[in-house]
This record gives sequence, structure tokens and C-alpha cells, in this order.
Amino acid sequence: MKANRVGFTLIELLIVIAIISILAAILFPVFAQAREKARRTACTSNMRQIGLAFLQYEQDYDEGFPLVCFTSGVGTPLSSWTATVQPYIKSQAILRCPDDNSTLWGAGTRYSSYAMNAWMTANAPKPYSQLSQINVPASVIYLTENSSTSTVDHFPPYCWNTNDPIYSAMGMSNWCPNSLDASGFPTAALAWNQHQGGFCSMYVDGHAKWNAWSQLWFQNATAGVYEGYFDPRQQ
Repeated sequence: MKANRVGFTLIELLIVIAIISILAAILFPVFAQAREKARRTACTSNMRQIGLAFLQYEQDYDEGFPLVCFTSGVGTPLSSWTATVQPYIKSQAILRCPDDNSTLWGAGTRYSSYAMNAWMTANAPKPYSQLSQINVPASVIYLTENSSTSTVDHFPPYCWNTNDPIYSAMGMSNWCPNSLDASGFPTAALAWNQHQGGFCSMYVDGHAKWNAWSQLWFQNATAGVYEGYFDPRQQ
């Protein structure tokens, strides 16, 4: 009587290993996408909470928007929105996106993964410093993802389109060069490709969502809109 065979032959082991390798090759990208989607969701959640804080701030200050700081690399003054909204969010951690791996955090010159639209300041070419000045708050981006090389808390869309009459009329080319790269992306200003080909933004009405750059950037000269959803001149 023959003894029962125990174990696997070499061929059987190789077949099992091949099957495991195939399954791993199929599943690992799925796991990576799921993890990235979770990070994107966390980033969007951060922005929603910041959006609620902004709305509370505006209620307390006669619909006035939080201020930004135009000083780079020397710390964050108390006037910056990253500081003035802290009483409403009570968290520094919420200012950092899970996908933000900028080395500037350790250097002490980066205070937030998110930057405020500089159109919504008193220093803009045409100031929009109060909520009542925005006709369609659900269609105007207020806060979005900052470039990993940025040490400031704002971004200037009015610098991005040389076709905008304000760009030439106010001589902005002398101090505000076009910051879109040769391919038409705001590489130096925003992390426009942070999450699966897009990035998260918070709008003036407080809601937040993910979009690709191509969905947000457009111009409609007839309507006087030159910076897409970043332009508060929408009607």
C-alpha cells in the first residue's frame, strides 16, 4: 500500500505563486486607489470644516472675509486667515492635507496646505472683501490646494490670464507675471494635480468638492469672466 503523498510538488508551488502574483498585481492598484480616495475625502472634509469656520467668521465680522498675509517666509502674522479662523476650528491639523508632503513643513515656513483666493481681499485689483459682493457664492472658489513650494496663504488668479483687461490696464505685468506654465497649469501656485488628476476646493458658500483643472478654468469675455470658477465677477 502506497503512503499518502504529503506536500506540493515544485510545479504546484510555482502555480500557486503565479496565481498569488497575478492577484497581487490586480489588487494592489485597487488598494492604492482606495487609499488615495480616502485621503481625497479627508482633504475635502478639512475644507468643508474650514468653510464652516469662514462662514462663522463672516457672521461675526459683518460679512467681511478673513485677511491674508502677503509676507513670504517670515512667519504667519495674526492677520492671516490661518490664524484668525482658529477660534472657530480649534485645530492646526485640519490645515494640512493628508497628501501634502511638502518639505517646507519642517522648515517652519508653511502653515497650511490650502490657499485663499486673493480676489477676496482689499488688495485685489477690484476688491471683493465682503460676502455681499459675490453674486454667485456657490460658483466662486474661495480656498484651494496650495503648491508644495508655497510659503504664502493666498494665490492670485488675476495674474494668470493676460487676456484679462485688468492685467494690462493696471500694469500688473510689472509686478504680477503670468504664473501658468507652458501647458496652461498653475504649477507654481496650486497643487492642481494633488488627487487623482485633480484637486479639492472650497467655495464662497462653504461647500467643498474635487475637480480637475480643465473643469474649473475658462474665460467668457462677453460675461466679463476671465479666470473661470476663480473669478468673483460671475453674475
